[in-house]
Amino acid sequence: MLNFVTMIGTIEKMPEWTVYSEFDSRMLLILKVERPFRESNGEYANDYFTVELWRGIAEQTRDVCRLHDVIAVKGRMITREYPDADGITRSHVELMAEHVVFLSRRILSQSAKD
Repeated sequence: MLNFVTMIGTIEKMPEWTVYSEFDSRMLLILKVERPFRESNGEYANDYFTVELWRGIAEQTRDVCRLHDVIAVKGRMITREYPDADGITRSHVELMAEHVVFLSRRILSQSAKD
């Protein structure tokens, strides 16, 4: 089986940053991805995905990205299960990032200067 996903979208929520130890940190961000077709009202709808990043990739993304920056994320989908307030098991799908490419003009122009 193959679990491989690539998404391009904008950062819609400033990342939540968690440090577990000197060598282990995690970041969660919300990626807004536009659907490739128009709805019946003629507008494009969006999907929102939670993206989980760890260690170096999380630190680099935190240091470089801002709200509404465009990024490409390559990774795999993971499912987490949790009980809700009524004890019913719910599931939540997230994108576990393995590689991030920074696509915003602001970031690209800064990289060209370095």
